[in-house]
Amino acid sequence: MFAAVSSIFKNKEVRNRILFTLGMLFIFRLGAQIPAPNVDVTNLGESNNLIAMMNLLGGGALDKMSVLALGVSPYITSSIIIQLLSAVIPSWQRLAKEGGADGRKKLSRYTKIAALILAVAQAIGIAVGFGTADGTNLGIFGGSKFVCYAFIVLMLVAGAMFTVWL
Repeated sequence: MFAAVSSIFKNKEVRNRILFTLGMLFIFRLGAQIPAPNVDVTNLGESNNLIAMMNLLGGGALDKMSVLALGVSPYITSSIIIQLLSAVIPSWQRLAKEGGADGRKKLSRYTKIAALILAVAQAIGIAVGFGTADGTNLGIFGGSKFVCYAFIVLMLVAGAMFTVWL
């Protein structure tokens, strides 16, 4: 088995791809440890089982309210939506079947735009859901309400788009 693993690393292209993938994973895990500014996460850890489940599925980034808390979920969801819509919308069907590389590029662009829209929606949901301390929400954001919410939404969307870029 050791000989098989060592033979993999002898091929320069395979070695470079493995090192690139490990580097991207390291960057993602590092970004998942960076908390969003002006957030008090002490209330977040002791909340309920739903947040614990979301944190488990998100790789632990939600527990720290990191800048990469959304991860790639907006992109995955938008990819599924675009694939389903391309089976229904005739012009998108033609792009998928007959468009070739240009058609795939257009559908990829639509997927990224939809991912941006979904990331904004999810970030607003997180900001509003966790932001106010009225007995039902957690109140983890400090500072001015609108400015802090806008900043948190911007940070989460930027983190999601960075993750899509990775």
